[in-house]
Amino acid sequence: MQLKSDKLLVLKKAKKERLFYLRSNANFKSLRKKLKKPLGMLIPLEHPYSTDYLKELISFLKPTQIITVGDKITLAAIERGIKPDLAIIDKKAERKDFIFEARKYFKTTIEAENPPGMITNEAHEKIKVAIKDTGNLLEVKGEEDLLTLLAIKESKINAFVIYGIPNLGISVVYCTKYKKDYVDKIFLRGR
Repeated sequence: MQLKSDKLLVLKKAKKERLFYLRSNANFKSLRKKLKKPLGMLIPLEHPYSTDYLKELISFLKPTQIITVGDKITLAAIERGIKPDLAIIDKKAERKDFIFEARKYFKTTIEAENPPGMITNEAHEKIKVAIKDTGNLLEVKGEEDLLTLLAIKESKINAFVIYGIPNLGISVVYCTKYKKDYVDKIFLRGR
């Protein structure tokens, strides 16, 4: 019972302090459908070849930052020698526990609460701090999926934001001004 009441308290706090709440807007269905599509280039899921291709892409385009969102993609990147400047994880993969020793690969670990289906101001502020330096890990209590939008919004121009799409592959977002403007429009629809 205590766990359920703790979840309710976190959810109430997050709703009050939310920056973005997917379920509370009138465009919920169309927005949810839009967010299920890759925001960037899709590398089909043929691991380890997908991460090899990602390494080649990084070598060729030389992004200003590399940000991974998600536990599986962060681990896959690290295993292939790709060192994210910022990794955002929630210790889950496809809603199941996914534990790996992520902290040992990063110099700083920052924690934030971010319930499913929303983006809290706390998570936004912590990403803004974490993105300014390299070697940071943001461990999210809750869900990190929508934080991909913040990573795109707050990243440097020409950064890569990399996240996995279950059963499809790896999405690589090349963060141009156009892509940042697109994410800003999603935020306007989601408030």
